[in-house]
Amino acid sequence: EIRPRDWSSDVCSSDLDLAQLDGALANDLKDLEQRVESIRQKVNLSKPSGVVPDITSALKLLRQVQAKTSNEQVRFLLKQKEADFQEAARLSAGLVLDVVASDDTVVPGQEFDLTVSVINGGPFEFTGVKSSTEIPAGWDIVAQGSTGSLLPGQRLDQKFKVKVSATPDFTQPYWLRTARKGGRFVWPSTLTTLQPIDLPLLPTSVELDLQGTTIGMSHAAEFRRIDRMLGEQREL
Repeated sequence: EIRPRDWSSDVCSSDLDLAQLDGALANDLKDLEQRVESIRQKVNLSKPSGVVPDITSALKLLRQVQAKTSNEQVRFLLKQKEADFQEAARLSAGLVLDVVASDDTVVPGQEFDLTVSVINGGPFEFTGVKSSTEIPAGWDIVAQGSTGSLLPGQRLDQKFKVKVSATPDFTQPYWLRTARKGGRFVWPSTLTTLQPIDLPLLPTSVELDLQGTTIGMSHAAEFRRIDRMLGEQREL
């Protein structure tokens, strides 16, 4: 489902603040705000692909604005907004990213298959597909070729063979990896973000080119199984 009002209002509401942080961007930010408002008015949920050229044009402008500023806070905020534009472009273009692992429980030294699928449900033809999967230290990933295409209504499958290291860390909550001190848990010194749970393994990103504009997508690997009662079930 596309919700243009949500992402456009988020972008527009921050323009004033960004202009206050870097006054040289005021005109560009005003132009960007007007483009976003035009997209919001133009979008047709029964045919969302009609606004793809407008979104990619606005995305180009956003990236140009990022390149102009030397203010690190402005760069950070614009980078966050770029993710909104990317998601709007993906949804309106009818793109779906699916990442499926052949096993949900792996042991040291095991090999398993990983399939990265991009489904093109829209009217556009994409080129220059690049995929990247983050793997834990000591793991290996080898490309095994691809099948299909990204013509309208088609699907491209990229296949990989992943090998688990011989001495991986076993899956467990990060607050249990270090022995407790009395009744207190000890947070690992390598922890960079405080998450309620560990982040999923094998996060995957894909970039595609549409008429000179790069559209990015990301998805974590999932294991897919079929339940006779509930149908398809997925687990991270």
